[in-house]
Amino acid sequence: MTALAGPASAADVTTQFTDGQTGFCLDSNYSDPAYPAVGAVYTDPCNGGAYQKWGITYGSGVVTLTDQQTGLCLDSNYSNPAYPAVGAVYTDACNGGACQEWHVGTSSNGHIWFLQDAQTGLVLDSNYSNPAYPAVGAVYTDSCNGGSYQQWAYPAGWGFTLAIPAWPVGGSMPTVCPA
Repeated sequence: MTALAGPASAADVTTQFTDGQTGFCLDSNYSDPAYPAVGAVYTDPCNGGAYQKWGITYGSGVVTLTDQQTGLCLDSNYSNPAYPAVGAVYTDACNGGACQEWHVGTSSNGHIWFLQDAQTGLVLDSNYSNPAYPAVGAVYTDSCNGGSYQQWAYPAGWGFTLAIPAWPVGGSMPTVCPA
């Protein structure tokens, strides 16, 4: 993986992310049964809809992802009722907190991302099974393991390469997550 510097000033780019193992897109809505006050995050077959498009805002060494339909930010914490050993992922009102900031590692071609929550240190992960939504895949955070379920691709044919923000001073990109 390589880390590239982000743009000099904050800029928004919109894209979709596809899980490297399932081929499903990162998706969300306004309601999460496990957290009724926030939005659910899951994977679903890619359909090009606004719920599967994510705005990327560059911060200081991190990115924030905002669902284009709901306007809510990708958020996570240490506790997941559906998967007690891993962290929960959901969308919530954007608040600038560390749980909504994501460090990014990327493959050499730049089209595969690993997203590590700045607060928990856990990596965005997915699978084919979701107890809350049986027809779609679960999304959660887990320890970095380099597996394809933790790889998130954005469409290469969209004509741009997403800039990767530089890692914070003294910080380092996960080396246990090779692409």
